[in-house]
Amino acid sequence: MLHVIDKQPMTRTVPSKSRHRKVLVLVVAVVLVLVLVVIVFVPVTPRRAQTAATMLHLREEIAQFAIKNDRLPENLRELPAVFAKRINVDDEWGFAIRYTSRDGRIVVLTSIGSDGLEGGTGRAEDLVGVFNTRQKNGNWDSAPQWLHAPTDRGPVTWPATAP
Repeated sequence: MLHVIDKQPMTRTVPSKSRHRKVLVLVVAVVLVLVLVVIVFVPVTPRRAQTAATMLHLREEIAQFAIKNDRLPENLRELPAVFAKRINVDDEWGFAIRYTSRDGRIVVLTSIGSDGLEGGTGRAEDLVGVFNTRQKNGNWDSAPQWLHAPTDRGPVTWPATAP
């Protein structure tokens, strides 16, 4: 039995310009939706919160330095690099975080805020973190807690830092 296949010449259809436009509009719409999703759902951490996180990291590094060296660092640049990367000692506005210690126990970390000046109010308010590096028995504290956290608003009152 013989099958006959209808042989018609193959024609190639070229998409019209309007079809190209529709595809382009669709691609642009998908990209815009993706951008909106990223903007809405990907959290953007404000500079104050990032600076507070940096100060938290510095608190931990200072505590570890004190335990290892039996003293507080002279300055933040003395902290060792972690995984061959220098520890960030700047706030999110590019200003150096200030480091002072009182009586070899109390450490004060200060970010001068968005305006780059001491003091300030509102969004330009300084961030101040205060912690005790020693336990009551005099040993170095491996996990010191904030006496005044960088996220606390208002001035630090002294001697609110003493145990």
